Amino acid sequence: RYGGEEFAVILAMTESTAALAIAEEIRQRVASAPVHHGDSEIPMTISLGISQQSKGLPKMTSEGLIVQADRALYAAKHGGRNQSLIFEATRM
Repeated sequence: RYGGEEFAVILAMTESTAALAIAEEIRQRVASAPVHHGDSEIPMTISLGISQQSKGLPKMTSEGLIVQADRALYAAKHGGRNQSLIFEATRM
């Protein structure tokens, strides 16, 4: 748990496409497990932001990676929620 409603997953030696696939698997598993409350089912969704240390670029700090992931997370939320996005400097 990184914050109140935020969790962090660190995937060492993982390309962004593989990280996106893992994020999508997590998102789909959450969506397929609604919370049961009395006679009701409450659907659950999550948005995920992904950042990475790119090869050939200066090494980023952990804080920098978190800032990028946070920007991608909020772009996912503002883009309709329930999705996973990879940080792209030109888009965010």
